[in-house]
Amino acid sequence: MALLNKLAYKTLLTGDAIKRSQDELPLKRILKYAEGLLEELQLEPRKLQTVDAEVTYQFGPKTLCHVRAFPKQGVDIYLIVVLNENDQPTDHILIDLGAEYQPLSLEGPQFGFISAATEEDVKTVIPEIDPNIDDPFAVLASPDSGTYIQTFREKEGFALEYQLVNTSSHYQVPHLLSAKEVVNAMLSYGWGNDEWLSMFDWAHMEL
Repeated sequence: MALLNKLAYKTLLTGDAIKRSQDELPLKRILKYAEGLLEELQLEPRKLQTVDAEVTYQFGPKTLCHVRAFPKQGVDIYLIVVLNENDQPTDHILIDLGAEYQPLSLEGPQFGFISAATEEDVKTVIPEIDPNIDDPFAVLASPDSGTYIQTFREKEGFALEYQLVNTSSHYQVPHLLSAKEVVNAMLSYGWGNDEWLSMFDWAHMEL
């Protein structure tokens, strides 16, 4: 079982998406796989039902089955189970599919809360973060979401991290960056085409 980061997930989404019928899938096997991951992914353990398996798409030899992370309908957070060419579950990702389409806020103790952040806000705020204050950080996030990208200013440079949904899926660049690198990554995150994912080697963090 492998937890995918967002870059690994995005690389699966190549070519045409072919919608697959639930009838041709080993749903019991998929749901059992997903059930075994709920606690590890900081989700409330529960017995998954057929209704929890929503849309399923095939991309080349891989199939992505969207399993609801929460029992309530209308939430865009899914545990996506990846199947190989033999329909065996192999990988997964916890992701908020709606987060990419929401307006972003920019927040930090030095400059407060900017509810509708702009590219200019990011360009202005990040280089000015003072490493001598108590919490020298800035977070670019979808409101009321556990999905975000954030930076911490240290005297030698900037740490950069991102998270999907909760701390079970938290990643960092394992070395410090310049203000320009962080600004470029945040601009790509908020207003680009996911270039930030391949700008650095991201490492999973245990929190």
